[in-house]
Amino acid sequence: MATTLGFKRFLASILAAASVAGGISAARAADWMPLLPDQDFYDFQLFAPPDLGEYNMYKRDQDGIYFQYDRLYWGITVPHVNSTARTNVGFSIIPSNPVSPQTVVQLNNDYLEYAQEFPIVITTIPPGTTEEVPQAAPNVTYFEIGAEPTEFDLNTSWMRTKMTWGNRYEGGWSYNNRGMHFSYFQLGNQSQEFRSFSEFAASSPTQEVTVEFGQGGGGGGGGGGIGLDGAIASVTIETTSDSPPPDHLITQTLTQKNDTQFQGVGAAFTVRRALGRRNGDTDLTMSLGPRFIQLAERYQLTYASFQNEFNAPVDEPGVDPVGPGGDVENQFIGGGASQLGIVTADLPSTLTGIGPGSIFQIGDWETYTSNNLVGPEFGLMFEGQRGRWSWQAGGKFTAGFNWQNNIYRGSDTAEAAGADYLRSNFAGGGLTTINVTQAAVGGANTTVVEVPNSPLINQIFPTGTVDATNQAEHRFVFSPVGEWRFGAQFKVSQAISLNVGYTGMWLSQIARASSNTGFITELRPVQSVARNNTGETIYVNPAGQPQPGPGPGLTEVPPDYSYVETRLAAFNQLNPINGGNEYVFTNGIDFGIEIKY
Repeated sequence: MATTLGFKRFLASILAAASVAGGISAARAADWMPLLPDQDFYDFQLFAPPDLGEYNMYKRDQDGIYFQYDRLYWGITVPHVNSTARTNVGFSIIPSNPVSPQTVVQLNNDYLEYAQEFPIVITTIPPGTTEEVPQAAPNVTYFEIGAEPTEFDLNTSWMRTKMTWGNRYEGGWSYNNRGMHFSYFQLGNQSQEFRSFSEFAASSPTQEVTVEFGQGGGGGGGGGGIGLDGAIASVTIETTSDSPPPDHLITQTLTQKNDTQFQGVGAAFTVRRALGRRNGDTDLTMSLGPRFIQLAERYQLTYASFQNEFNAPVDEPGVDPVGPGGDVENQFIGGGASQLGIVTADLPSTLTGIGPGSIFQIGDWETYTSNNLVGPEFGLMFEGQRGRWSWQAGGKFTAGFNWQNNIYRGSDTAEAAGADYLRSNFAGGGLTTINVTQAAVGGANTTVVEVPNSPLINQIFPTGTVDATNQAEHRFVFSPVGEWRFGAQFKVSQAISLNVGYTGMWLSQIARASSNTGFITELRPVQSVARNNTGETIYVNPAGQPQPGPGPGLTEVPPDYSYVETRLAAFNQLNPINGGNEYVFTNGIDFGIEIKY
């Protein structure tokens, strides 16, 4: 009996074990797929529920392919404040006077020399007395400026730290905790602009010439101021200049514009290490590889002046007055004169009202600076996970070798250029003849005095130049870069996570466009017309300089003849300066999505 009962128990145990083994084999046979690993491909189920791993003893491996996109909203610090539009000797690069003082002085001196060299000669008939009357008194100045010049005491303090949108793309792979990481970020153009306006109300001057004869003396006397003996008592010629009310306006606009762009790309080899074995512990990812960063800026100044009719009356029928600034437009568009920021399709207005007119003068200056940083990058990133949430904190350091390019181009204008031009020919006042009546016994004799013709003044006014000068400066400096990031992720599904975070970057030894922009006044040789008023023949070399006597290569110039001389004139232009390198701090928030297979 005992034997029989023990055998039955043994048989029951074998059958039970066989049943369990058979069930397990059947389950495994149902899941088994030939030629493929014995697992499910849940990694490619993008919208499958996330594997939270709340009851896992060990953390799940992070191997796979991933891609991440973040939308950036960052700001970039402003450059140091720098003076604008003023040269090394204090001159403004744009005309600040209605009429240039240099032009006024030159014309006035030319006229006085002409008046002294060619006086009016009056000759009576009998007995042939003559008298010279200068066309103008030597101590009279005909060209005066009635107002102080406009001061453009400007700098770049209008710039501010301005936020701008950008994009960041990252991706790569990791297998057995080793992989490659690729990244690219780009900030949109950070553009800022500032405008200055000024306006002159100018008049068109007029002239009157008055000829007076003094009372005559001697026998018989009287009659037109000439004595009976034929002597001339006195002859006075007076030139009077009159400045009527303003009849036109000169409106000036100066626009400053600064554009900043920031981008970078990198590739790094990554190694991941777990800092804990339980669920929710931290991972450390180390990265090492090359990186390229570029920060480029374009600093522009555009100048335009409009010659306008005077403001239309407010009550003029059919005219709607425009407020301060009117509709003067400055737009940076390419092609022709519009490249300078002026739109001529609509007539420009003045600051104080309506005054249709046309462009009078234009100018353009630009500095382009690019910092190109290349060097090795080392990074550390700490990551942790708890349920659907994960967090990240880390930083990078780049040993950047910075190739800086500073490109300068712009107008090259003469200091003698003014905002307006002289509208009258002052020299001589248009006087051509004087009738002198001489009293005599039994009648009178009339002498017609011929006045020498006034010199013809042909005024060529420089409207403007573009790209008249260009220069470049290249530097090489060491620019270390630090970057730090903090962020969080929320798992939406097996492979999709939503990201939000903060990123900051600090760059040193960076050149900024406005800080490295200067202006300079240089004396340069120019050619002009000179007159030989020495009273004797002179000999001039090719440079227009008189020499002691005749010789090879010299030009003979008789008295009262003209020749071409070379003189020095002041010109204003853009000029490179070493404004020093600065640090740049950029930071902001980012949010996006990550897809991991």
